[in-house]
Amino acid sequence: MKRFPLRDGPPVDRPYLLLADYFATAGDYAAARRMVKEFRDSVPAAQTDAAHWAERIESELDAREDRNRVKALTRLSQLVDSAECVECASAWLGRLYDDLGMSDSALARYEQRTADVGSSDRIWDDALILPRAYKRLGELYEAKGNRSGALTYYSKFVELWRNADPDLQPAVREVKQRMAQLAGEPR
Repeated sequence: MKRFPLRDGPPVDRPYLLLADYFATAGDYAAARRMVKEFRDSVPAAQTDAAHWAERIESELDAREDRNRVKALTRLSQLVDSAECVECASAWLGRLYDDLGMSDSALARYEQRTADVGSSDRIWDDALILPRAYKRLGELYEAKGNRSGALTYYSKFVELWRNADPDLQPAVREVKQRMAQLAGEPR
């Protein structure tokens, strides 16, 4: 950020919210809140449709920092359910629930994300989000003792990444080993 200060470009083109998301994911909540504040201070609401994104980040930070978590999660669910791509946003909310240890809610949101895949307008989201959602669903079902659910989602993960780059194949091998253990267990 020292080499490329945000103030160099027009406010509407500055990646405040993308950076806020990155900082939130990295656990630097103060920096994330600073980016959202700079966005709100610099970009007039009439010039962007990203105000909902800023609200989502602030609500996520409130939930992660346990600032009235119930209210924050309720608001996040409303924002996700009104998103242009509910399935895409559901994966994000699933990850948040997962990070907060709310596995049942995470399962529901990850499943919502995986319910409708392959639409051409979501090819990038499918490439980035779908493998993690399938693998995580397998892990969550396995942790609950639901072998059938775990095998279903692990199988989808393995199928999706069967021809993945060599640096991704260790994850595929790990999931295949888990599947073999699950399949070999007495019912």
